[in-house]
Amino acid sequence: MGEKLNRWLEKPVFIYGFGLFFLVFKTAQFFPYFEWKLFLSFLCLYTAITFTVLLIAQKLGSGKYMAGWLLIIWIALLFTSNITRVFIQDFKIFFNITYLLVTVIIVCIFFYLIKKRLNKIFIQRANKLLNIFLFFLMLINLIAGILNANKEKIHAANKSGRCIPIIQHKNDIIWILLDEYGAPESLNDQFQFHDKLVDSLRNKSFYVFDSLAYRTDATIYTLNSLFNLDDSIPITNYQYAAYYLKKSKWVEELEKQGYSFIDLDFLNIGGKEKFININIFPDNYTEKIFNNTFFAILLNNLKGIDDKMRIDDYNGKVIQALTKTVQQKVSYPRFIWSHLMIPHLPFYRNENGSLNPKPLYDPVLYSKAELSKQYLDYVSYANSVVLKILNEIPDRQQKTIIITGDHGARMLVSKNDKQRFETFAAIYYPRMDTTELINIRYLQQIPLHLH
Repeated sequence: MGEKLNRWLEKPVFIYGFGLFFLVFKTAQFFPYFEWKLFLSFLCLYTAITFTVLLIAQKLGSGKYMAGWLLIIWIALLFTSNITRVFIQDFKIFFNITYLLVTVIIVCIFFYLIKKRLNKIFIQRANKLLNIFLFFLMLINLIAGILNANKEKIHAANKSGRCIPIIQHKNDIIWILLDEYGAPESLNDQFQFHDKLVDSLRNKSFYVFDSLAYRTDATIYTLNSLFNLDDSIPITNYQYAAYYLKKSKWVEELEKQGYSFIDLDFLNIGGKEKFININIFPDNYTEKIFNNTFFAILLNNLKGIDDKMRIDDYNGKVIQALTKTVQQKVSYPRFIWSHLMIPHLPFYRNENGSLNPKPLYDPVLYSKAELSKQYLDYVSYANSVVLKILNEIPDRQQKTIIITGDHGARMLVSKNDKQRFETFAAIYYPRMDTTELINIRYLQQIPLHLH
């Protein structure tokens, strides 16, 4: 038995095992989407393609090293976005001396081995090492996924007991979320910027907070804590947070009180269809498998989706839809939620709203001065957008209107800096009690005070 296993491990089984590892890796990140029929179908497809390529290479007399080359190709195809993120978006990694030395050493060893023409014994040992490594990598991912799934059961148990006060005066609730909009205090400290939106909103009888906090600086986590009325329990990854948004406790509670929820967001909130799908968080098992792969990127290109401008297009459509929705007259109360990716990177617009010819995509690659200028221009553009929408809301004084960010401006501060977690917030509603609002410290507490 031991001899048979050893001979089996000396073969390039890893090239087939990699397909199984990829599927386990994707599945273990988020088990609720798992479909065993699709799992087996994807595995069979991968195996058939791999077998065909190896067979053709063998027929052409070039099959000796093909398993190794094919593994590299599969990694490039299935982890495209991950590789891009490391080598392009996180370009600063190239300035790390340790990384450079390790890369140079690996490349030198690789070309040395190719030059020496690897012998049969070395190839067998390499196959064995890769097979065992892949097996343990798969096992580690599977165990980690099971442990995370067990942790997430706590959220389901805790969510059931959460509720909001009965809303006595059921007027429309309009929430405008401005992604990456820092608190007024933070903008002043970081950029010496006086936020004119604060003055404008106070003139319109809004209560503007100097600062409100979140316990996280990631959008998907902050929105999950808001829509599920709690953020006291950490969530293991983005996919679980996106999944909980679909089952929003706040939306459920509002609908029980007669509200109609309108979701103008690229996220699926409260089980409503995404306003626009910009392919950030997958909605099913197939999307989960193909997400961040070369094939997903190719499909977007075939659909004519401009990856660089898709967020600006999204912002424009949200603004248009929000303006139209708030002007509609209906006989029932609505909760109109809108999420603008402004003033979040990339900084697509100048202060006057014209297209920025050179928007910044990665803060690491630019000077503090250039980064600050483009960010503040985008903040000013956000201000003009908000004020224009407010001026077009009929009977605005009879609505509940909330304007917030989701976290602070993160580009120029360290990961633990408190300004990353401090965001903009302003509220207006009829018969507003400012003595009550003063007690709000965290953004996710706002739903508990809308009564």
